[in-house]
Amino acid sequence: MVKQGGQFGIACPGLAREFNERLPDKLKPYWDSTTYNTFYVFHSAEWWYNLWQKTGLVDVTYAGNVPDGKAPWRLTADYELLDADAEDCLTLILMTAVKK
Repeated sequence: MVKQGGQFGIACPGLAREFNERLPDKLKPYWDSTTYNTFYVFHSAEWWYNLWQKTGLVDVTYAGNVPDGKAPWRLTADYELLDADAEDCLTLILMTAVKK
């Protein structure tokens, strides 16, 4: 539980940009896979910023991508997935906020 005025943050896998037009072809096998069935929660930092802000519960103090976000992600052994991301769509997202 975060008290009023308390700070918190998250680091999570996400998208460098939203797929507004199309899902890149090389990611389709992973996106539809039962192994990677949680991709529906992958969004950009901007998308998460807007979602958190519109709740009115927090003030987002930072929302951005980890520079070279694939490097620390590779430590989790998602090699196939990250290698398939030729268009650099996948990254790690960082966000911090203060509870109102």
